[in-house]
Amino acid sequence: MGWVSISNAQTADTSLGTSTLREELKMIMTTLKETHPGMNVFGQQKEFVSNYHKVDSLLALKDQISNIQYYRLVNEWLVNLQDGHFKFLPQHKNYPFYFNDTNVLPLIVRFDDKGQLIVANMENARYRGMILSCINGQKAEHFIPQLLKNMIVDGRSEAGAYSQLEQYFSAWYADYIDNPNSFTVELTDAESGAVHSVNLIGINYDKWKELDKKVGFLSAQQAYTIIHDSIAILRIPGFTTDKKEMRKFFESAFTDFKELKIKHLLIDVRGNEGGYDRLGKDLYSYIALADFEYYKHIEIVFKKSSKFTYKQHMWVPKYLSLLKMFIKPNDKGTYYFTKHNNFGTHKPQKNAFKGNIWFLQDGLSFSATTEMLSRAKADKRGQFAGTETGGSYKYDCSGTFVFLNLPTSKFTIGIPIGEYQMAVPDDNPRGRGIMPDLKVLPTVNDITENKDVVLEKVLKQIESKSLKVVDSR
Repeated sequence: MGWVSISNAQTADTSLGTSTLREELKMIMTTLKETHPGMNVFGQQKEFVSNYHKVDSLLALKDQISNIQYYRLVNEWLVNLQDGHFKFLPQHKNYPFYFNDTNVLPLIVRFDDKGQLIVANMENARYRGMILSCINGQKAEHFIPQLLKNMIVDGRSEAGAYSQLEQYFSAWYADYIDNPNSFTVELTDAESGAVHSVNLIGINYDKWKELDKKVGFLSAQQAYTIIHDSIAILRIPGFTTDKKEMRKFFESAFTDFKELKIKHLLIDVRGNEGGYDRLGKDLYSYIALADFEYYKHIEIVFKKSSKFTYKQHMWVPKYLSLLKMFIKPNDKGTYYFTKHNNFGTHKPQKNAFKGNIWFLQDGLSFSATTEMLSRAKADKRGQFAGTETGGSYKYDCSGTFVFLNLPTSKFTIGIPIGEYQMAVPDDNPRGRGIMPDLKVLPTVNDITENKDVVLEKVLKQIESKSLKVVDSR
């Protein structure tokens, strides 16, 4: 995205005229209709259009509005598109600290099994493990729902929204709730119920990142670990590695699993937000028990970008014009893109794993990762532990993006142009992610001690030879 103007976090109090913002709103809606293939894939279009008119009516009541107020208003509307790949970006240097990267909440939080925000890390270790119950006089039960309404996720993935919120809580609080110079927080002791009022001074992005790095246990490197004679853990943090390198890794790992006679394989894709979609299919070919189909179709709604209403404000990849020969009309009045390695029938690899599989997933398991998990779910190829995935079962809008640069606010809209449909049955609630067989949420102590409770519970299931569906909550 080098063509997009990137600067420091955008000033929050710039005043903008609402007459031109209403024109901008029209630009967004028109461009979405002309480019976005999934505006009703989850039955969301009626609500999306209705909320568009509500935003337009609210803008009509004022002559001017600050750019952060405009951003908050429009973002809450765009969430209704239910497309986790969709981008709505102010100019920024440090994603997603759009309007403030110099003075943000100096703490890292995680949700526990009761839906409470737990302090996972802050400079004063005394308060780690306490419940964040109030910020500047506003109770958590009020600001948490407001923040969740602003998380852009696939369909209606609840875990996707919660995972995004806790991942960048300090940034989202500034973007969507309040952008103060200092913070008075109430921290409640989870055991005694004692409430501590603490005054905090904001920190900059670099210091926030240092706090964040000290929380977490998931490896950022692809690797496999042999637990003992019969159990292996395959960690796949992303599908963004060089394709040849990852294919070599798959080949080596699964050859070893076969030689070592591994019986139980744990495939850990927590935090894996996707990447190269072909790699998801490649991974599945190493666990498939029979020939399988992967993609059913890729639908797009336009063939010629020259017909876009606001093309002077848009950036369209030049290579799209070279792919016209693969864009064919369908009987729906739209088009199918007909060229992709994931089409057709695929065979299992010669050294494909045939034993028991557990998939470790969470609300950040998304995009190409959820595509692979969708195929596995449809084939009943293992059990799933953790939480609902962030990506939706069977459907996602992704692939190539077109971008709309908004002339008044200077925000940028990124629109995925392909609606990808997996060749799997439509037997999951439309718009929801893949639900776990073993639902695992951390307790306060798990968060404080930085425990990998999902892995612990799956290993206990294997060791006890109990493969029943269990809800640990």
